[in-house]
Amino acid sequence: MLKLTGKKLTALAAAALTTLTISATAFAAAFTSADAQSMAAKLVPASATHVATKEDFNEYEFKFFDNGTATSYEVEISKLTQSVKEYKMEARTILGSRNIVLSAADAQAVVTKEYPNASFHKVKLDMDDGLYEYELKFTTPELRGEMVLNPETGAVIEKELRYNVR
Repeated sequence: MLKLTGKKLTALAAAALTTLTISATAFAAAFTSADAQSMAAKLVPASATHVATKEDFNEYEFKFFDNGTATSYEVEISKLTQSVKEYKMEARTILGSRNIVLSAADAQAVVTKEYPNASFHKVKLDMDDGLYEYELKFTTPELRGEMVLNPETGAVIEKELRYNVR
């Protein structure tokens, strides 16, 4: 029977932690910025152009801009899990409206068309710069999301998604 003393147990734990750190670092190193950018580009329209990359220890952040629609996009990708952590879009030419044509249920239908299993936590008709907007907060099993919609057309003004990265 093997008897582990305090020093032996500490040394064994340190060795295991070092092995885990080296393995995680090697795994993350195999996932390059180019791989992550390719993944991010699939989430934005083909007409959007890559404008910036920011990298830190844990993630890559990519910014894109679509000149045709004046829409900006940001995508954050985890190096460790090699999955999308966050997605943001902002349409700079789509604003709210003075007219309210859509009901709250209609606004929810815009979201559920894209995210059929959405559970809503907030559906609010709000005013920004003198124009009405619907603000919707929702969750799905995969993410937490927020969308801002034009209450006349249902056009998406802003979208922010935070994925449940494990």
